Amino acid sequence: MINEPYAVHGHGVFVTLGILDSQYDPSMSVDSAFQLQENCVLKLKKRFVVNNDQFSVRVVKKEGIKHLPTLLINLSVSP
Repeated sequence: MINEPYAVHGHGVFVTLGILDSQYDPSMSVDSAFQLQENCVLKLKKRFVVNNDQFSVRVVKKEGIKHLPTLLINLSVSP
């Protein structure tokens, strides 16, 4: 198994991986990481055809998986 600090799945990887590479900090709080994910989704909305306004958020640690609140994006508002 490979240890990775973050993961992106699907077509969004082409936009969001660069954002995560430049802005992710291993010492960031869960709240900061949630904001970073929101930033990734907003960039996706701007650069990619995204018609999903809800994104599931999970924190995966060796202790288990924690489900965070669903990230809701208003698709009618430009970032």
